[in-house]
Amino acid sequence: MYCLFLYLVFWEREEGRRTEDEVERSEGGRAKKDSMLKHNFRQLKIWVDSVKLARQVYVLTQTFPNEHKFGLSSQLYWSAVSISSNIAERTARNSQKGSSHFLKISLDSAFELETQLIIGHDCLLINTPGSNPLIEVIQAYTEANRKLSNS
Repeated sequence: MYCLFLYLVFWEREEGRRTEDEVERSEGGRAKKDSMLKHNFRQLKIWVDSVKLARQVYVLTQTFPNEHKFGLSSQLYWSAVSISSNIAERTARNSQKGSSHFLKISLDSAFELETQLIIGHDCLLINTPGSNPLIEVIQAYTEANRKLSNS
C-alpha cells in the first residue's frame, strides 16, 4: 500500500498529462481552467508539508521493533497519511461545509498522530532528547489548518 501511495504522490507520469493550456483548449475555456486550478491540492503548502510529515513518520516507524509493526507503527503511519489525504479531498468540495468537514478530519488526524507520538515516546519506542521534532511539525500544521479553516 505504501508503494502505491509513493507512486501516486511523489512520481508523476509524463504520459497522458496535459498542460493547463491543453485543458483550456479542449474543455471549453476559462471556467474549466479555473475549476482545475481550484482543485490543485499539490500547490497548497499545507498539503506539501503534511506529505513531508507522512514520510518522516514512515521513516520513524521503520525503526520500531517488528512486534509493533501492526500496532502503534501502523496507527502512526495511517494517521499521518490521513492528514494529507483529507486536505486533498477538501479541494474537491464545492461547498464551504464540505470543505470544512475535511479540514476538521485532517486536524483530528493531526491530534491523533500527536497523541500516538507521545505514547511512542513514553513507551521508549521513540528516542529523541527533549521534545519530539515531529510534534513541533504537527503543532505548526494545526496552526496552519486553523488559519485555512478561518479563511
